[in-house]
Amino acid sequence: MTPQDCQTEIIQKTTGEIQTFLDELANGTSNYKSLHNLTEQVEHQYHNRFLVELIQNAHDAMNECDDHDNKGRLKILIVNDEAPYGSLYVANDGQPFTRSNFESLSKLGQSDKDPEKSIGNKGIGFRSVLEISTAPEIYSRISIQSKELDGYCFKFTPDVTNYFENPVRQLLQGSDNVSNPLDEKTSLLDWGKGRLEKFRRLHGCQDGTWLKKELSYLSPYLLPIPINGSDKTSIVKKFEEQGYATVIRLPFKSESTRARAIKATESLDENTILFLNRVKSLSLNTVETQRLVERRVDQCDDPHGGQFITLEVIENGAESYAKKKYMLWTVTIGGEEKPEEREEIEKAVAEDELPGRWPEVTKAKVSLAVRTDSEPDKGLINIYLPTQVPTGCAAHFNGPFYGDMSRTNIDFGKKYNELILKRIGRMAVEVILESLAGKDVEAARAIIDILSPSSDSGQ
Repeated sequence: MTPQDCQTEIIQKTTGEIQTFLDELANGTSNYKSLHNLTEQVEHQYHNRFLVELIQNAHDAMNECDDHDNKGRLKILIVNDEAPYGSLYVANDGQPFTRSNFESLSKLGQSDKDPEKSIGNKGIGFRSVLEISTAPEIYSRISIQSKELDGYCFKFTPDVTNYFENPVRQLLQGSDNVSNPLDEKTSLLDWGKGRLEKFRRLHGCQDGTWLKKELSYLSPYLLPIPINGSDKTSIVKKFEEQGYATVIRLPFKSESTRARAIKATESLDENTILFLNRVKSLSLNTVETQRLVERRVDQCDDPHGGQFITLEVIENGAESYAKKKYMLWTVTIGGEEKPEEREEIEKAVAEDELPGRWPEVTKAKVSLAVRTDSEPDKGLINIYLPTQVPTGCAAHFNGPFYGDMSRTNIDFGKKYNELILKRIGRMAVEVILESLAGKDVEAARAIIDILSPSSDSGQ
């Protein structure tokens, strides 16, 4: 794979979408209008989730990376001095973009992620960034060893269909060989004379506004275009020098969206990465706040493989320092080693008729975490990242639940979600009896936090 190969694939992806659009026009069909409506619905349902989705995607990339190659850095940066309204940057140390990652990102609802390994698997979460930016940019390396961001580097822009308006008009007006505006050396179409004549008979007499209107139904976020190396901003180049594998740049579309992004960034707390076992540090930088969260893991002598998790928070250059300590336990249910549980998972997924790659799920990792210092937390259920669903106690639960589209709520009427929750409950009992009972004061406090109902449970 070379930088030129990546650029060629980006051009071919968008060219293929335009060719499919023109085929539908020639056939008198309009599936592109249905996809347009679906895209708008998805973007609306992901409101206020843009930052969580970006963190989720970064962690999934880290999951695909070897331990030796993963530095575990995740950095979020907001700058005000890029015209016209500033930009949000998200950089990570995960696996660089692969061909499959690129194809999935530039299609709607076609994720390449394995639900057993990844947080995000619906293939639509990246659309959430459109809430704050109309022109997302992605920069990635060909491999971890690359010395620069030389892999899949592409952007989306709302006016991308304008590039194709004149070439299509030329086809309608009688030109048989029209150049691809993204690659002047190649033709936009390879239709025979008969198909071109049919296309012209159907649409050649349309007024001047017809083509622009039809092109407007094509989502520009299915039409990536390459980014040249000379277009990298100074911030992108800095991330490149620091060795980050992938950088996402989101130029804000207004002052209000910049303010929304600042608020979202500053509202992230250290518990964001409590269950993100591949993240070693989370850096949050806005104009007003610089916060670094470091996640440290220490093994403990525990029959259930418990870990001590320390979350250290440094703000504004050590002006403020805080530390939170947790005990965290994880168990795998199902898989080849536990055939009965595997059968339960497969049966539940089938009964719920879960979509996409969910029928491939045969095992799941579930976790329980409880704070061991200071005041207890308000426990939340996590799908690796916090949802808005309380646990009903001071412990945090984590598992690959099947959440709603925005991943903020969980339907426990589904057999699969019920199964995961019950297994966490069983693990809690085992941990209390075999890991905590009869130990020190911290262990006693952990037992109370797990068992005592919380006033924030809503029950």
